[in-house]
Amino acid sequence: MAKAKAKAPAAARPRRVSHDSDQLNRLLLIGGVVGVLVIAAGVIIYGWWATQVKPLGDTVLSVGETEFTLGHLERRLEQELPDDLATAGADLLTYPERVINDLEREGLLIEGSGALNITVTDEEISAEVRTRGGLAEDVEPRLYAEEFSRQVKESGLHEGEYRQQLKAEMLEERVRNYFTFLVPETEPQVRGRWIVTQDQANADAALLRLAAGEAFEDVATELSLDNVGSTREGDLPWTPRGIFGLLPLDVEDYLFSAEQGAFSDVIEADGAFYVVQVIERDDDRELDDNQRIQVGIREMNKWLEDLPNTIVVVRDFDQEDAIKALNDVT
Repeated sequence: MAKAKAKAPAAARPRRVSHDSDQLNRLLLIGGVVGVLVIAAGVIIYGWWATQVKPLGDTVLSVGETEFTLGHLERRLEQELPDDLATAGADLLTYPERVINDLEREGLLIEGSGALNITVTDEEISAEVRTRGGLAEDVEPRLYAEEFSRQVKESGLHEGEYRQQLKAEMLEERVRNYFTFLVPETEPQVRGRWIVTQDQANADAALLRLAAGEAFEDVATELSLDNVGSTREGDLPWTPRGIFGLLPLDVEDYLFSAEQGAFSDVIEADGAFYVVQVIERDDDRELDDNQRIQVGIREMNKWLEDLPNTIVVVRDFDQEDAIKALNDVT
């Protein structure tokens, strides 16, 4: 029987890549590129958020339970900066620190005034808004809301920040009135004058000329930097301690302890040099109405300075933050 011929193996056909496979590869490639772009964009957005947006919500100052963010500070900074920044000159860099000092003072008033039984209610804040807007007490709610929005917009603050600022201003007035009410009828007072110079040599020269009998006014006119204390416009009036403005403590101490008519040695204080004379001193002199107000402010400031002993104040604000704040608002 004849053997059947074995079939030759079929020739291998060339393999074709399907259309579906090509499309899948393209989709994977596109997806990979998009994924990389999304990740890169995410990194960029996060970096922008972390360096620009996030810090604005960071707390830079807390006074007890009252907190202030960097964004709040920047909005207050915009309130304080002059319209023409050129007028600020070299003082421009001091503005952020001034503002944070103001915010600390406000926080202390808000946190500490309760201990004096002094408060400001939400209703009283609303009444202040009406007063500032010239609105009647029974004004329609819509008109009140419009006026409040106008005031907030004009302030440049957020609504809560504006109400907090109003509250602090109202508290300060009430606390000042409280301390003024407590001021005694009399206090030690002095009449004095001084010559202030930038260097020791001029102060020494002033002292020698005074000791030789030269008129105080003549020496002061020539050498003193201060036209108030140097009495170019007359001797200072009777003044209680602590309301001489920026007069250094060492100079005040001399005024309230030295013999009448005597000249001090040169007193170096706060980078300046003083020669001081007591004209008159009265340890029990009656205060007039203006002096009572000034002494009340003095006592309020002492109270505020002591508050951090009982109220925790935490600052997280440095020179870098100050520069960022200025850059953001200028």
